[in-house]
Amino acid sequence: MGENKCTWVPFYEELADKLLTFKSNRTELIEKVKEAHQMMGLSLPKIEKDNDNIPDIDPFTVIALFNRGKQSVASRQKICEGYKNVFGMTNSVPSDYDGVPMYFYNQYCFYRYVGDTKRDDNCFDYFWNLFEQALSYSKDQSNKSAFETAFEQVMNISLVGQPKLTMGLFHIRPNVFVNLDSNNNALIEKELHRTVGTLSGAEYLDLCSSVVEYTKAQLNGSLPDFSGRAYELKQQSVAAKANEWEPTLEQYDPKLTKDDWLRFMRESGKLSDNYKFLLAAMYDIGGQASCMQLELRNL
Repeated sequence: MGENKCTWVPFYEELADKLLTFKSNRTELIEKVKEAHQMMGLSLPKIEKDNDNIPDIDPFTVIALFNRGKQSVASRQKICEGYKNVFGMTNSVPSDYDGVPMYFYNQYCFYRYVGDTKRDDNCFDYFWNLFEQALSYSKDQSNKSAFETAFEQVMNISLVGQPKLTMGLFHIRPNVFVNLDSNNNALIEKELHRTVGTLSGAEYLDLCSSVVEYTKAQLNGSLPDFSGRAYELKQQSVAAKANEWEPTLEQYDPKLTKDDWLRFMRESGKLSDNYKFLLAAMYDIGGQASCMQLELRNL
C-alpha cells in the first residue's frame, strides 16, 4: 500500500501490548474502557447483559469495539483517541483503516452474556492466554506449541468461530497472523490454491507463513496489503454483479405473513445464527433488502 496507508498498524500493536498488562486486573480494564468512551462523548456498546455490571472482559472484544460494522472512520478514531488517552499510548490515532477487517455489527463480543446457558466463565482465561501466546509468538515463535494449543482451545468456545478469531489475531499482530474472513479465503483459494477449511493451530500457523511468503513475493508487501487486496477484489466483484439481472419483488416474494415468519422462527428449529444475523441486517436496512444489499452489509 502507498504512503500514509496502514497507519493503523503501529497503533493496534501498541494497544495490544498495553492491554496485556491488564491480564490480571480486568476490573480496572473495564473501567478504562468505560472511561475512554465517556471522555469522547460516546455510549459504550452493549458488552454485557447489563453494562453497569460487567464481571469480566477479554482483550479481543476491547479492540473489536472500534472495528464494528456500520462505524464511520470518525467514530473509530474517537474510540482510538479515548484509548490513546486512558492507556497512555504514544502512537498516533490512525488516519486510515485500510485492510482492516470489521466484525458484523452485532457480532463483536467474543463471549456470551451473563445468564446465557452456553456461557463458560472460564472462556476469559482462555482468551487472555491465547492473546498472550500470540504476542509472544510474534517475537520469536519459540512458543509455537503453546500457541497451537491455546488457539484450538479458544476455537471450541461457543460464539467464536474461525473467521472471528483470526480477525482478532490479525488486529493485534497484523504482520504475523492472517485473518480468514470470506474475502481473504477467496483470495487464498485463487492465488495460493488452498481451500480454507476448519484449521488446527498448526495448520493455521502454516497458512499464515504461506500467505506472508506469497505477499512478500507477489505483492511486495505484508499481510495488511493482502487483506486490502482481497477487499478490493471483493468490491470489484460486487460492482460487476450490480449490472446483472435480479428478480423483481413480485417474482421473489414468498408470500409469507409476519405471523408465518414468527411461527417459523419459534417452532421450526431450523433458523441458524447466520439466518438471524441476516434478518437483523435486513431489519436494520429498513425492513427489506436485496441479496446485493445484504452482501454489501457483510463485506
